[in-house]
Amino acid sequence: MSAANQLLQEEINQLLNGRENLRVLEAGCGSVSHIKIPNSGELVGIDISEKQLQRNEKLSEKIVGDLQTYPLGKNQYDVIVSWDVLEHLDNPKDALNNLFESVADKGIIVLAAPNIVSIKGVVTKLLSHSMQVAFYRYVIGDKRAGIDDQGPFKTYLRKAMWPDQVKKAALEKGLIVPYMNKYEGPVPAHLREKHKLVDILFGFIGAVSRTILGKNRDLTHSDYMIILQRP
Repeated sequence: MSAANQLLQEEINQLLNGRENLRVLEAGCGSVSHIKIPNSGELVGIDISEKQLQRNEKLSEKIVGDLQTYPLGKNQYDVIVSWDVLEHLDNPKDALNNLFESVADKGIIVLAAPNIVSIKGVVTKLLSHSMQVAFYRYVIGDKRAGIDDQGPFKTYLRKAMWPDQVKKAALEKGLIVPYMNKYEGPVPAHLREKHKLVDILFGFIGAVSRTILGKNRDLTHSDYMIILQRP
C-alpha cells in the first residue's frame, strides 16, 4: 500500500470507528477495490462495464449502469468509494450530485482522481486516447493497456471534478470535508524513478510552482484523495 493510500486508510478507519454492518457502494468500481472498509456488511458495485464488474469477486450485488444517470436512491449508503472514475465521465457534476444524494447521514464519500491542475493533468488533457494507450504500453510498460476492456479509458477531466470544485460542490450540498490530500501519483513517480532528466524537470517545476502559487498548488501533485461526510 502506498503512503498516500495508507494515510487515507487511517482516516477512514478513524471516521468509521465503532460503526458496524455498513452498506458500501463501489461507484465505478471496475475489477478491484482499492481500500478496506472496516465492518462492512453489504458491498454493492456499479460500473458501466459488465466485464469489469464480473472480475470483481468481492461484490455482493453488481449493477451495470452509468453513474451519471443511474438512480442510486436517497440516503442509501454508509460508505461510497469512487476511485479514478470522475475523469472518465463527460458530466462528473451529475455523478457527484448522485453520490451526494445517496450517501446516508453520518456516511462518507471517498473520492480519488487525477488533478488536472498538474503536469500530468495538462498532458493527459492534451493527449488523444490512442496516444494515452500507447504511453501506457510503451513508456509505462503495461502491455495490457487498451486490451480486453482494460484502461486507460477515454478521459475528459472536466472542471467539475477538480479537487477544489468537488470540495465547493460538497459544501454547497451540506457535506463537510474532513480530509483532502493532493500528492504525486504512481505514474509521475515511476517516470521520475526511471528517467533522471524527468526527475530534475519535475523537481524544478514543483519548486517554482510552490514558490509562486503556494505549497498547496504544487504542479507535481498529479492526484488527489478527498473524503466528504454527511453530518
